[in-house]
Amino acid sequence: MQKATNPLRVFQTSCSKFAGALDVNFFIGGLGYKIDGWSYHRVSGDPFFRLYLPMQGEFDLLFPDGVYRIIPGKIYLIPAGIPFYYKSIAPATHYWLHFTSSYLRRLSSCSRPMEQELSTSENVRSSFRKILRMTKEPDTLERAFRIRRLLEDLLIPFFVNLEDRESAQEGKD
Repeated sequence: MQKATNPLRVFQTSCSKFAGALDVNFFIGGLGYKIDGWSYHRVSGDPFFRLYLPMQGEFDLLFPDGVYRIIPGKIYLIPAGIPFYYKSIAPATHYWLHFTSSYLRRLSSCSRPMEQELSTSENVRSSFRKILRMTKEPDTLERAFRIRRLLEDLLIPFFVNLEDRESAQEGKD
């Protein structure tokens, strides 16, 4: 007699485990318009992740392990807890979202900045705008889930090869 297979176990792949453990919590967001200096940002590691979508201009993020140039045509995921400061190159307009995730903080591959090329920034910009519009709506459970879904959609391209990155990192250790 053959044992019954638990259907939930069959579908518990590493990807579904990752998706189930992902605890993305939106914090705040905005649009920085033609910023040419960040004198207010201290050199310390903030407890939240950042997503940047630059629209024009450019700036550098100076981390202990190097300098990361932020330019239009890409979206950037900036790690939580890593000290850095900004250096203006040209007045920059960029969308930004801050969020927390205790799960992502435990992944070594999320401890350094990541970038993704954009084939078109319009869909990504639309998602940033939708999130920012929703922050003006009353705080409801539906709104919180809608914001979370949009934020997760923005993060998916960064995690497509996350398993490979984690495996490569483990091989170096």
